[in-house]
Amino acid sequence: MNTITKSKFTETKFYQTLTSLMAKNETMLVISIVVMSIVIGTINNKFFAVETIYETLLATVIWGIVGMGVALVMINGGVDLSCMPIAMFSAYSATKIMLWIAPNAPIIVLFLIGMVIGAGLGLVNALFISIFKIPIFIATLALGVIYKAVMLEFIGNIYITPAEMPQSALDFSRTYVFGGLHVSVLIMLGVILLTFFILRFTVIGRGVYALGGAPESAERIGYNMNRLKFSIYIYAGIMYAIGGVVYVSNSRLADPYDMIGTELTVIAAVVLGGVSLMGGKGSVWGVLLGALLSVIIKNNLILIGVTSDWANFVFGLIFVLAVALQAYNTARSKKQSA
Repeated sequence: MNTITKSKFTETKFYQTLTSLMAKNETMLVISIVVMSIVIGTINNKFFAVETIYETLLATVIWGIVGMGVALVMINGGVDLSCMPIAMFSAYSATKIMLWIAPNAPIIVLFLIGMVIGAGLGLVNALFISIFKIPIFIATLALGVIYKAVMLEFIGNIYITPAEMPQSALDFSRTYVFGGLHVSVLIMLGVILLTFFILRFTVIGRGVYALGGAPESAERIGYNMNRLKFSIYIYAGIMYAIGGVVYVSNSRLADPYDMIGTELTVIAAVVLGGVSLMGGKGSVWGVLLGALLSVIIKNNLILIGVTSDWANFVFGLIFVLAVALQAYNTARSKKQSA
């Protein structure tokens, strides 16, 4: 291909579209998922079975739902380390309350109680971050420890057995659609679509990106910083609570010690999804793909004989590479704009 022909090709709409797609983090994630799926499926064809695909999607649910809240906080410019304590606090407390007041109530009641608690804890996060100006990382780290202590000391520290769980939660855990797809996958997709709509089409969504990318500019164009932060953390708290209730229901028991300590796993999935640690950048579809890739690495590598320790090593290595790539792109962008 001579220089003139190459120049004409690079000016075509096809080339420009292809270049734009390849520059997107989501495209690279799709390629990674496809390649890893082919490798795993070639070695063990059970990976391509409908049951395995459904199980992989089900394993993605918690990270996908909680990841929506974590993504908003990270786009806002911080890292929320209270996500799993809030998720477990909300789910465990909601289960206890429902058993006290209405053990035979439908599952929507369990979700609503949990969402109210999650919103309240998100409000507490926002108070310390917005009013007292405590750095997000420090505030959520400290508050996460407090939430766990309050739950264990005042709400309960003994797990609720399957025999004691609300019947509607047990029924929820056995609800499948489309020939074996668990209903909680549809809840995850609904949460993702709602978050996408908020970020893409609402003033609050544009404010989330503006606050993370250029807070001074966001304030100058009229955004109320405190109100915006309150909206972000309340919404994030609700997402954590939904994830917690889904987890407790699908597990068929409520253990107050569950999920605590898995904050870095969901944060890693969100970063793999392309959400910038510096704030101002990220998409919900990237988070979903990052969560899916995380599950494939950590869960399905076992199908080809890889031990869980090596699966965690691969996951950690990819996470480090993703963070390094983000840092490189940020430095390059600053250099180009200088």
